[in-house]
Amino acid sequence: MPIMCSSCQSDNAQKLSMVYENGISSIDGHATTGGVGAGRGGLGVGVARSKVRGTQQTALSKKAAPPVKKRLIRNAIFYVIGILIVPALINTVFNINNHTLQAIVGLAYIAVGGYYLFTNYTYNKNVWPPLYQQWDRQYMCQKCGTIFSPAK
Repeated sequence: MPIMCSSCQSDNAQKLSMVYENGISSIDGHATTGGVGAGRGGLGVGVARSKVRGTQQTALSKKAAPPVKKRLIRNAIFYVIGILIVPALINTVFNINNHTLQAIVGLAYIAVGGYYLFTNYTYNKNVWPPLYQQWDRQYMCQKCGTIFSPAK
């Protein structure tokens, strides 16, 4: 039984994950170029080589992208670096040498940053998996562009 679009009733639908994957391309190339020039010092010759690597994504693929997990490792690294830098910034930038104030600001930074990391972790553990499962069950109509979950 074909999957029917919930909006236009077309049976020309493709799984959203396939739309996403089909719109991503790897780029891997290189080029060599050369040139000759003349000037006051005489004749000059030059050669240059370049490499290009990366990915390219279509707008349609971006529209069909899966939900994104929150970044934990990068944020944790910035958080730890911040713990090391915040006391020095308070002392240097604001010229405040009050150890009690530095401790209060440092503890506030630790509390806010810890809460932020904790909420990212709980999002990745509890919220993201059902969102991803829902995304993995969706289709895109190739006629009208509607994204839908098929009726069971």
